[in-house]
Amino acid sequence: MSTNPLAAAEAPGPIRITGVPEADWPPVLRLLFQSFPEEERESRLQSTLKAVAAGNLHLEGLRQAHRDNDIVGASLTMSQPDGITLVWPPVTLGARLSPAEHREIFAALMQDVCERLDAEGARLGQVLLDDSDELMAEQLRAAGFDAETRLFFLARSLHEPLEDEESPP
Repeated sequence: MSTNPLAAAEAPGPIRITGVPEADWPPVLRLLFQSFPEEERESRLQSTLKAVAAGNLHLEGLRQAHRDNDIVGASLTMSQPDGITLVWPPVTLGARLSPAEHREIFAALMQDVCERLDAEGARLGQVLLDDSDELMAEQLRAAGFDAETRLFFLARSLHEPLEDEESPP
């Protein structure tokens, strides 16, 4: 029985999730930073690599998703001594993928993230998102990240003294 070689070539291979060798950090980090404005991406990459070189940041949790010989997605986890793991949400090649391919790759990366959190004995996996990223929030909830907190940052100049009020608000 013969098979159609064109049909076999068109069928995508399985998704494999692997660690990222140091030589491949730049392209995988570029993929991870793709949602930032183009003018910021290179400075973020250089800042990240500089922090790694200084020992202030570790990339053992940088992972890549492969399909056939192509990198199609990435994720990053950073474990802290207090049992909290910072999770950079998985990213995929976005516009170059069909919605079904994006969901499949995202799900494979999230499964890998969750398995890593379990294996490390993480007490908490923390993801920071922009309020407007409803699609990512929905995908994370589906993966089990369901406790949502809104952060509000307050700032005040330390150069100006506090107003002397009889009854402060």
